[in-house]
Amino acid sequence: MTSYAAWLQSSSAATVATIAAGPTGSVAPRPRTSRLSRSAQVAAVAAGVVAVVAIGAGVWAAVGTALSPSETGAPVAEAAENAPPVTPRHDEEILAPADPAATPTPAPTPPPGAQTRPREPRPAPAVQLPSPTPTASPTPEPVVTPVPTIEPLPAPGVVVDASAGTAVYPQISGTDAEPGATVEVVDENEVVRATTVADGSGAWEVSDLSGGACATTASSYLPAGDHSLSARQVLGERTSPLSTGIDVSVAAPPVFLSPTEGEVVSRSGFQLSITGEPLASVQRIKLPDPSPCRPTPMVLDASGAYSSQFTLPGSDTVVTIGIRYIDPATGRHGPASFVTFTGQ
Repeated sequence: MTSYAAWLQSSSAATVATIAAGPTGSVAPRPRTSRLSRSAQVAAVAAGVVAVVAIGAGVWAAVGTALSPSETGAPVAEAAENAPPVTPRHDEEILAPADPAATPTPAPTPPPGAQTRPREPRPAPAVQLPSPTPTASPTPEPVVTPVPTIEPLPAPGVVVDASAGTAVYPQISGTDAEPGATVEVVDENEVVRATTVADGSGAWEVSDLSGGACATTASSYLPAGDHSLSARQVLGERTSPLSTGIDVSVAAPPVFLSPTEGEVVSRSGFQLSITGEPLASVQRIKLPDPSPCRPTPMVLDASGAYSSQFTLPGSDTVVTIGIRYIDPATGRHGPASFVTFTGQ
């Protein structure tokens, strides 16, 4: 590149000198104005030559730079041809050239007798198998425990004995209840009026319809009047239906004549007078005595009247007396009436 630039410079200088010298023949000198014009032309030509030289040097420098990667000036193709061949290892892959159009260099064949190491196989990628769906266990059939059949209890048979009259409660009994069953006697309103337990043979009986042998409140008694009585038996969790109702009649109890309800009497002596059925026996009940039912009955006269004087102890201030008919032979009684008064 340096010789070419020198050649351009020398050629340009010669051209300028030739133009400046003019023709070799004798030419008549031109006026002064012509010499000035000639000098201007020479200068213009010289400037053009210099520009051409500069442009040529720049182009050559650009071309040389593109063709030579180093300042040594060695061509790229010559350096590639003189480079020693690269022998790949047998356990390495020969990569394809980056340029798809380039022809790949075949792998060199190892010399005879050379030991080659086989490429280690790549492990297969682990395959994630889906978890198996667990098989549902069959639902066992529920074990049905047979419910033992419970025989229903039959309604007990009922027998009514009213031979003692209507002044006392009738005797109600039966013989076909379950042994040990509880027998309940109920009225037409299904109010339990008496309870007893059947014996080993199934027999039972009741005659007290006041809820107790010595009831001290009027509401505890089956009141006077006409009633329909039935019975049922209960054994464990079994209850029988009611038996067919039997009609009974109950007479009213005796009536107080004195003292009257709320009266104030003398403790030293007061008159007790009652009236009722002629010749009937009447049992007296006194509160607040610990044994309120008196064992000895009072007997009404032929007119049905009874009157006697009684005293009160100093501890008795408010006293309640009840009276009811009683059958001395059987101890059965009827409903009672009560009166409360004050002693002083």
